[in-house]
Amino acid sequence: MSVNVISSEDIENYKQMLEKHMADKAADAKHDDYYAGYFDGLKKAIDLAEKLEESKKVVIPRFVADWIEKAKVYYDDEVDPLRIISWMGDYVGGTESQYEWMKNIYNQKLLLNAIVTGYEVEEIEDE
Repeated sequence: MSVNVISSEDIENYKQMLEKHMADKAADAKHDDYYAGYFDGLKKAIDLAEKLEESKKVVIPRFVADWIEKAKVYYDDEVDPLRIISWMGDYVGGTESQYEWMKNIYNQKLLLNAIVTGYEVEEIEDE
């Protein structure tokens, strides 16, 4: 089973293509119900692409975000999931309590998604 990952760059390129298509067709468009519906459809596609991009980010704990950022610095801002995971395996020793977080398979998937699609840092409420 293969999974196609749509990057933020792909989404942005798609949105730009739709916007260019709208601009190119606007001059030739007849002002009737057909073109009104056509342009409404294009606008809806752009809106959905923006929502897709927004919803891809996962929420991770601050310490995990710190690991990702340190790994990116180590690899000169290159976002290569396997290299980052390898670095974390070496950097985050088994004696650290936070290492337990990485042993959970769900958290491992979350970490990979964070590296590939972006992330937001979990907000901790003050008690």
